[in-house]
Amino acid sequence: MNDRAEAVFWIVWNPEGRNPRFRHTTEPSAIGEAERLAREHPGQMFIVLEAKAARW
Repeated sequence: MNDRAEAVFWIVWNPEGRNPRFRHTTEPSAIGEAERLAREHPGQMFIVLEAKAARW
């Protein structure tokens, strides 16, 4: 992958849970995962975060 492709990803974060580990390569994938997790864990919030910049 080129540098730009590696820098573009989304993660799903739950403020009450563990740190995210999976990098979604598309926004719809991350949103779908947030919706799935919210259904499995009623009352908990799942936030989709997009990487906006990276530096090496």
